[in-house]
Amino acid sequence: FGAALMLGVAFAATIGGIGSLIGTPPNAIFAAHLAETYGKTIGFAQWAAIGLPAAIVLLALAWLVLARLTPGIERKDLDRSFGRQLDSARAAERRVAIVAGLTAVAWISRPLLDWAFPALELTDAGIAMLAALALFLTPNGEGERLLDWESAATLRWDVLVLFGGGLALAGILHETGLAAWIGGQVQRLEHLPELALLLIIAALIVYIGELASNTAMAAIFLPIAGAMASSLNVDPVLFMLPVALSASVGFMLPVATPPNAIVFGNPLVTRENMLRAGAPLDVIGIFICVGISYALGAVFFP
Repeated sequence: FGAALMLGVAFAATIGGIGSLIGTPPNAIFAAHLAETYGKTIGFAQWAAIGLPAAIVLLALAWLVLARLTPGIERKDLDRSFGRQLDSARAAERRVAIVAGLTAVAWISRPLLDWAFPALELTDAGIAMLAALALFLTPNGEGERLLDWESAATLRWDVLVLFGGGLALAGILHETGLAAWIGGQVQRLEHLPELALLLIIAALIVYIGELASNTAMAAIFLPIAGAMASSLNVDPVLFMLPVALSASVGFMLPVATPPNAIVFGNPLVTRENMLRAGAPLDVIGIFICVGISYALGAVFFP
């Protein structure tokens, strides 16, 4: 039960990121590449229309897989003492929750805010910066601010550099024409149905991504998918969506995602039980990401 619980935490963290535009780097790279290369913008609500259904279905199936691998436990065996030790939320925690909630609302309602206040020219990045400023300025109720520079300086800059490098790599693939050349080679597979072609691409991304960074997978395959779609006279968004979703699928190996690596450090989790639970989820994830994006992409990204 302990291994299933730890794996459930890791898998839920990975799956939950699929539902939000900023949940994982591949999602953000997709939005940035779409805006820079094709001049199309995507909002949080628009992404959620695709990402949330995929995340909900995948989360339910992940629970089923883990439940089948876990022997039954009796209710009396559960230790509830930890829950009783938790204190109620402090003022600082409540204020951080308010700022986070308002930020999420602003992201989701940005099209409405743009319509009501066009002079502001709001962007998702601008909203995030306003939220950070609010954290620096809001008192925590104990004589300090919710966020100080010492805490901000501990931010994982390597993640930001990796994200920026991914965008640079995507730009190089597009500008040098390599992505277009690779996309042109796909015309040899034009006899295949689009759905079959997308499943092949998604499978490549998922299984290569088990050993490589999902950010790198998105940066490499997104421009290629866009060029492939153009060569087949298909809307690039319909090919890029399953690529972005599939890049976040990785459940088999500890190196596939940061949550996997974190829980693998726990003695309860072994490589064998991660592989047993993750292998079927990888296959399920491929079909869910491709199926939902193929079915709903044309509806929400006309």
